[in-house]
Amino acid sequence: DLDCIISLAVCAADLNYVKPEMLPAEEGVIYIENGRHPLQELIVDDEFIPNDTSMDDGDRVIVVTGPNFSGKSCYAGQVGLLVYLAHVGSFLPCDCARISFRDQILVNFGDIETCSVPQSTFQRDLTQMASILRKSTEHSLILIDEFGKGTAPASGIAVITSALQRLAEIKCKVVCTTHFLEMFSLCLLEDCKNGIKAVQMSIHAPESNDDEAVPLFKLKDGVASSSAGLMC
Repeated sequence: DLDCIISLAVCAADLNYVKPEMLPAEEGVIYIENGRHPLQELIVDDEFIPNDTSMDDGDRVIVVTGPNFSGKSCYAGQVGLLVYLAHVGSFLPCDCARISFRDQILVNFGDIETCSVPQSTFQRDLTQMASILRKSTEHSLILIDEFGKGTAPASGIAVITSALQRLAEIKCKVVCTTHFLEMFSLCLLEDCKNGIKAVQMSIHAPESNDDEAVPLFKLKDGVASSSAGLMC
């Protein structure tokens, strides 16, 4: 235990971490200004691009859209790591943070292929999501990375929309990355309604065939216009 505490203190001093303000669970706030991924920022060649996180009872389900390799999964993992570190007493890589206590962090991220479990990848995804829906409370933090992509697009859109609607009803805090932009274009979900907040990772789109798409790794409001799959 002492080694762990000393390691956290050394990191905080060397990497300019700040002390988070912990709030009662009932306040339901996760606010992080210029948060950075504590591992990713150590290995990037250039300066790590920080992003804000603002979640409360009004914006409790954050749906992150954007192209491949634009930083969506990194951002979702960053939120989970910073909330976890705050709960174990660590300082955080950000400018400031106000975080309400969470009773659990539940995750549905990329699965690993295995022959030992007689289930398809999509079936394991569904099993994980069913467990999350059963266990979640209004004080939970849920992280979801591209759930529903292992089946036909129509089925994937249906299951992720249903899951997000149910989590919004539970009133837990959710960060979900997805390429299913149709959830919003078909009005299955509406931005800024029922606790849903849509954000997107920015890119510099090519202006000619000689230009290349450049990810900016910066969040902005709204739904991405496309996933730019052929460019990214």
